[in-house]
Amino acid sequence: MVKTYYTDIVKLRKKVQSKQMRLFDLLRVKYSKDNKRKEQILNDTIISKYYFDTLDKNIFTENFSNYFDNQYFYYREKSDLETELIWNCLILKKFSSELSKYNAYRLKYEKYLFKDDFNNAKIQLEQIETEFGVSLWLVENKMLLEEFYSENSKMNIENITKEYSKEGTNFQKYLMDKISERITDDFSFDKYSKRTSMEIENSKLPFEIKLFCVYWLDYHNFPIDDEALSSVLVISFNTSLIDRYNLTIRILQQLIAEKKHEKLLNNCLRLLSDIKDLRIDKINAIYMKDNELLQLSKTDQLFNSVLDEYTIGNYQTALEKLPEVFEQNAGAFKILDIYNKSLLLSDLIPNKTKEIFKANFLKEISNAYFEVLTKSELYFESIKKILVFSRKLGANDWAIQMYYSIYTQFNNVNLKEKETYIFLNSPINTVNDAIFIINDNARKNYILQFGSDSNTLRLWKFYNTNEIEFDLKDIPYYRILTYEAKREQKIKRTGFQSLTKRLDDEIKKISSIDKSRELSSLNYFKEKMRHELYSMLLADENYTDSVDLVVENYLENSINLRMFNTEFLLNEIEKGTKNKLITSKIETLIFMKLEDSSKLSYFFELFLDCKNINKPTELIIEDFSVDKVIFFFEEVCNIGVLSDQVLIFDRHEEVEIERLNILRKLIGINPSDERIYTEEISRISQDKLLRELIQKVNQSKLFVDVNRIWEEKKDSIIESIHKFLEADTQKMRYYNLNKKEVLLEDMGKSDNEGIFYFIFETPKEKELRNVLNEILDFFLSNNEYGLDTYLSTRIRHGTLQGQLRSPFQKNNLITTRKSDKSDEYIANDIMLKRINGNAKSINKIFSDFSYKIDSLIEDVKKNWMQIKINGKNPQGMFDFDDLDLSFEELYSNVSSESSPKIIFELIIQHLWDETEKSLERIRERLKKELCDQFIELLTKLQEDLANEQTGNNTFVNRKISECKTDVQLSIDEVSSWFERVDPSDDMKVTSFELLELCKRIRVNISPEFSNVNFVSNGDEQILLSGRELPYYVDILLILIDNSIKHSSLELEELNVEMYIENTENGNIKITVSNNFNNNILNEINESIEVIKNKLSSSKKQSSELVKVEGGSGYLKIYKVIKYDLEAKPIIDVSQKDNIFFSQIEIGR
Repeated sequence: MVKTYYTDIVKLRKKVQSKQMRLFDLLRVKYSKDNKRKEQILNDTIISKYYFDTLDKNIFTENFSNYFDNQYFYYREKSDLETELIWNCLILKKFSSELSKYNAYRLKYEKYLFKDDFNNAKIQLEQIETEFGVSLWLVENKMLLEEFYSENSKMNIENITKEYSKEGTNFQKYLMDKISERITDDFSFDKYSKRTSMEIENSKLPFEIKLFCVYWLDYHNFPIDDEALSSVLVISFNTSLIDRYNLTIRILQQLIAEKKHEKLLNNCLRLLSDIKDLRIDKINAIYMKDNELLQLSKTDQLFNSVLDEYTIGNYQTALEKLPEVFEQNAGAFKILDIYNKSLLLSDLIPNKTKEIFKANFLKEISNAYFEVLTKSELYFESIKKILVFSRKLGANDWAIQMYYSIYTQFNNVNLKEKETYIFLNSPINTVNDAIFIINDNARKNYILQFGSDSNTLRLWKFYNTNEIEFDLKDIPYYRILTYEAKREQKIKRTGFQSLTKRLDDEIKKISSIDKSRELSSLNYFKEKMRHELYSMLLADENYTDSVDLVVENYLENSINLRMFNTEFLLNEIEKGTKNKLITSKIETLIFMKLEDSSKLSYFFELFLDCKNINKPTELIIEDFSVDKVIFFFEEVCNIGVLSDQVLIFDRHEEVEIERLNILRKLIGINPSDERIYTEEISRISQDKLLRELIQKVNQSKLFVDVNRIWEEKKDSIIESIHKFLEADTQKMRYYNLNKKEVLLEDMGKSDNEGIFYFIFETPKEKELRNVLNEILDFFLSNNEYGLDTYLSTRIRHGTLQGQLRSPFQKNNLITTRKSDKSDEYIANDIMLKRINGNAKSINKIFSDFSYKIDSLIEDVKKNWMQIKINGKNPQGMFDFDDLDLSFEELYSNVSSESSPKIIFELIIQHLWDETEKSLERIRERLKKELCDQFIELLTKLQEDLANEQTGNNTFVNRKISECKTDVQLSIDEVSSWFERVDPSDDMKVTSFELLELCKRIRVNISPEFSNVNFVSNGDEQILLSGRELPYYVDILLILIDNSIKHSSLELEELNVEMYIENTENGNIKITVSNNFNNNILNEINESIEVIKNKLSSSKKQSSELVKVEGGSGYLKIYKVIKYDLEAKPIIDVSQKDNIFFSQIEIGR
């Protein structure tokens, strides 16, 4: 074998020396399966020099001009994780001494960063740049220094961005800008992540570079599947030594935390063994190789002495020692953790943070962490603040410790793999870190040697065995109770319940005497015990008591719910439908509501059955504690759950009556919240009105202004009808081959030779057909009042697509196109986070599904919703090609009439009768064919995901199941649009009700619209008739859609303001404004010019354009005002300070 390697090396050397070496020669080496062969070939000086001189030139680079210019990128399809990671480690091994030096500089820099020593931190970065060249890590940390310490941080960061972007490509400049944005942006963690994720996904960058961007811009969402890791490693060959090294460390940490690829990990650790890096030592320590952890821990005795003082309750002593610990290990988040817990448990106000943390950003984080520990009113705000700092710091070791400390303690999660990240990135070690050692003997040896003198262990052993003498006089009473409870728990399984009860009694006693901060420490201890108790109850499969504990904790303080990992409990509860002990408990329903269970309505029905009652208002409330009854009535018995009880309530009106009765009960039980209940009573009444209005608007979608046809075309129509009345009734007619009528006396002439045929149509019938066709043309095609105009405005251009899409959007099963002209869809991030499996394949499944749904809806919109006549629109569902079949009936109806107006009305009624046949066919086709196609696609989606994902995913299956129900409801809603009802003038609607109605319609179409910041105000004195209502709805929905589609903003960032008022001259004025993204300012200005030009065009042009699909819809608004409302339209559009204004004035 050695001879083979030697032969390979000699051949490759000769190729280098003869200048015949090619990229493929080295690629064959890289993609071979023999790692030893790769190592020996790369160790050869000549081959190695060629490799770094010609192929891997960014190891030490003075600028970013060569970043992402490496030919390896073009061979990524051959890569796999093992190949890429081993090759990467082989490269890094050749620079072991340089990387060891970098790590020493890095630790010094981070120490200065956290100790408020800006100058020395800057010197360290300059030293790194001098010796190792530029790197993204270097630029990122230069920006961080400015962000945390400079008064002119924004300007200085901009200068850094310009300095390091000047010689790069457009992409490198983009990446630099986005890194600076990540550091300076004050958006919340989630909002930034969502926006960045969407921006990266929508970009045209290759898949691998997208992943690289995620690593730098949104590290906490960096994927961990093998394909993603190997892909980003391919790209790392375009970067500096420092950048690819730090990326490799993060990947190795992921593999060890996820317990994946142990053999590959061992090979990598062997190759990197000469690099001095605490992070590598910690990975090795988990395997306990060469007692690395034990050697490391001997330098951490000072912190462990602090931990001992903390364990036995000497919090003041712990606080006094911590500044010295921080001086030695500023990069350990455990210091901040123990500091704040010591403050909490000693009941000290955290006003001494500056004695330990001099840097302002650390003070902010520490104070926020304290608020989180005490679950103060600033809890959520503090969580957000900590996460923002975590984002700013990116993949920094300290930031990772902080992120996962928050993640594991306060996010319903206590996962070992997440805690492993804290251990791997912390520069200090404790006796408790023994839990991360895999080997049992190594773990025992570690505890014996390192922890033999630890109070942490001794106290625990004392309460386990009573064989160790221990002086308990200085240990806090509640700390002793905690250990006693743990001991009792092992024997009787009741220790945690007993202690929780004692703590509750103590808290009540103190609360009645004093509101001192001692309550914070007692509550903290109690929460810890409840957490222990909850784990024990789950282990004992005691789910009823587990539910009780969660509910009690929530009702005491809603934030406390976050301390329990309730997903497993919910799954077990949902299985227990035959367990009457579970189904009869009001706590079960409260718990399921808190967990947003899809089976809440079903368990609600079981609960009523167990209590032998039909309605919740029949519940004997004295059987339960008041706080549980209040929650049950307020939150569980909502309109949605009540509506699901179809065996109890036949109609929605009955559901509303029951909810109103519940609210009246609540006023009696909880009078302090009477105002809240009264407001809901008012909302239900308002909802009822809006529902009636929506129904009237929907049933008015199909309309033809028959009166206008008669008024404007009367003379022409009367003339045609008179021809009909005067025509004779001779039935036999003769025609030549050219279809020219031939009189009897001319039949023998030469030009009429040939075959003659006749049809049975009298001149009178022919004239009636002419009248019918004339009126039919007005009825269907007139741009001002014809049927097709309303189909365009109210259905095709209006709400059809949104209504049919809404079930899929509501359940997060589809996304939107990357652009109007693209068939590519943005990533379904919500589902990707919920599904285990190959992210790329799963995302393709959702993209394909989105495309199929949109294609189907597009077919309905563009083909079904068209008028079929004279061979046009052959797939149109409004079929007027077969009027001959009913012509005889029409002729019979009008033959006896002599009044042109009556004949006109009879013809119009005939056309409505024909339209009704089409409407019936449409309703049937929607409910059957379209619904079946949607359900079929949903079933196929479920099958495709089941084949691709690992394990069963109840969340996705539930969403697909719910979507099937929502689809049927949505199609029923759309079907109701095709029931014709003439609008009435009897009903009067205020402008305020109009605005609320339009908002409700838009939310029904697209549930995510509820995220828009919507402000509206209407003049209560403006009253609109039922006939006017649909037209005003048309106008406002067009303007709302413009705000959403043309702002280039996330819905959460969009502000829409709508006002309706009377002008001095008696007109009605509608003003709609919305903010927009500054990036599209030029587009907005151009569109304003286009809109104004179109509006100033002639009436003929405007009337021809109103039926054009797409666009901004202002011509349709013009048509609605001028022809439907018969008013003078005054339309103006403008923008100022990134606010777009639409002002619509309707002359009355």
